[in-house]
Amino acid sequence: MCHNAAQAKQIVARSKFAPRGVRGCGSPFTHQIFGVKEGEYEVQCNDNLLVIVQIESTEGAQNVSEIAAVPGVDVLFVGKLGRNVWS
Repeated sequence: MCHNAAQAKQIVARSKFAPRGVRGCGSPFTHQIFGVKEGEYEVQCNDNLLVIVQIESTEGAQNVSEIAAVPGVDVLFVGKLGRNVWS
């Protein structure tokens, strides 16, 4: 659940490998599994990763424009907010 742009920036950073983010590498064999050359997996993953942030709070709805403007956020998923915060 994302409430503001600062959280959206953290979500993107934790989703992307360096230098675009801080995501860690768990397996030294991942590139072999996906059939890419060693050293290319992180680049290809960063370019092909879809970052979706979920907004289900009044604060998130109020900050939706700022959240949407964060580089690396590809999709906003707006769930049930409990009451009409858009009016």
